[in-house]
Amino acid sequence: MNLRSLVQCLLATAALCSCGSGSVNFYSLSPSPLSSSTASLRGPVVEFRHMHFPGYLNNPQIVTTSSTGEVTIDERNRWVEDLGANFQRTFLQDLASRLKTSDVYVSGFSGRPATVIVELDVVRFDQGSDGVAHLTSRWSVTRAPNATEGQSGVAVLSEPVTTSGYDARVAALSRLVDTLAGQIAQVVREVGAK
Repeated sequence: MNLRSLVQCLLATAALCSCGSGSVNFYSLSPSPLSSSTASLRGPVVEFRHMHFPGYLNNPQIVTTSSTGEVTIDERNRWVEDLGANFQRTFLQDLASRLKTSDVYVSGFSGRPATVIVELDVVRFDQGSDGVAHLTSRWSVTRAPNATEGQSGVAVLSEPVTTSGYDARVAALSRLVDTLAGQIAQVVREVGAK
């Protein structure tokens, strides 16, 4: 092996070692706890029929966006699972908690017929470079089974990230999901009461 090959080999080894030396942190959204003492089967039966999640979030790394459209992906801070699935599960648990019911389910997973159908189109869910977490979503809440009567709207939510670090960022994102669930729970009550 000549000197040049040896140097290249040593540089490649050093680069690999430096990439593997940093630890990777994993995060998950945290739903509000559903109290079994307040859960009931009264009220509307909510079917969560559809959710669209933005493609730029279809990776394990946590994303930051800037006002100029620049997207930064952090290799060392990642979601523990698919973020769309984590968002959906967190939202459904928060919605059930807000409605004080256990009768919130994904299409096809209940023995009781739905009285209300909820659909979401998540447009943005990340932290901006301004240090604020953002959630923008279009939603619809309609009466089952025909899904023709109801309400639809757009939620544009933001939550300041109070301290630095990814723990605070993920906590702010979790609060945004709960806020969205609270807004939609109010509409579910209105539509379900008609």
